Amino acid sequence: MNSIDREWMKSVTNCFLIRDPKDMIISYSKVHSNLNMHLLGLKEQKEIFEYVQNMTGEVPPIIDSKDVLMNPRGVLSKLCERIGAPFSEEMVSWPKGARDTDGNWGKYWYKNVMNSTGFNDYKPKTEDVPERYEELYLECYSLYEKLHKLRISV
Repeated sequence: MNSIDREWMKSVTNCFLIRDPKDMIISYSKVHSNLNMHLLGLKEQKEIFEYVQNMTGEVPPIIDSKDVLMNPRGVLSKLCERIGAPFSEEMVSWPKGARDTDGNWGKYWYKNVMNSTGFNDYKPKTEDVPERYEELYLECYSLYEKLHKLRISV
């Protein structure tokens, strides 16, 4: 990641979405047979977060996916307030179907969104992290926990 030019980050408002690595690992392990820290991206996310924090001198806004699912309107309203953007009901409720902005990847990544009209309720994973990924989970959780403490909460 250090070889990627980050100058463009100075011209935008950077926000970070985090997710409990337990949920990530359980989900990803169903479609990937060999998970690693790089594939999950948490280390890179924390590096980018620290870069933005050092660049701006401020803690960039962080939201947790669980919080968004549990209280979409509350979390997104606070995020909008924090970044100086207007909140819109279209952020929490939308018509079913594909959108022009979905891009080529939409049919692969956004199937559930296309079939919904809003956020689904949060459903905690009842499964355990697969045993072979327990060490990876612990490594990821320490990174997640540092960002989680700084998240926007309602």
